[in-house]
Amino acid sequence: MNSDFLEQIKGLNDPEFGINDVRFRITKLSPLKGFKLFEKIRHALAVNADGVSSDSENGALVFYKSILTLSPDTIESFMVPMFGNVEFKGSGVEKGWAPLEGMEDMAFQSLEPIHIYELFVRCLAVNFTGSFHAIASKFPGVERILSQLKQ
Repeated sequence: MNSDFLEQIKGLNDPEFGINDVRFRITKLSPLKGFKLFEKIRHALAVNADGVSSDSENGALVFYKSILTLSPDTIESFMVPMFGNVEFKGSGVEKGWAPLEGMEDMAFQSLEPIHIYELFVRCLAVNFTGSFHAIASKFPGVERILSQLKQ
């Protein structure tokens, strides 16, 4: 990974941030809800890693392929509980924060689909950075990236 990539992903675990004219605030899932969701994520990545890996591939490549080959239904099943802990302002909300759940169209009206991916990745980072560090030891390239982000 080059340093430009590392610079771009620093700060992904900041719970409050803006995308264009919309501010978002992520509240971490409760420990039990986080555990249940992390178990689904862990299982999905493990199943996908078996299907996309070969003995000659490095761990980081297997990790990325595992993520990229997750089904849309699987991604949505991860998104629903995480987006339930997100609030936004802007995009029609002038005072205070509004829950994202049930107001997604309003929140995303001025954004592009890629921005929804960004919110998804930020939710993962806020909720699971510590847990990802623990399992990333199985994927040496990913562990190196995460340790550099931690510094």
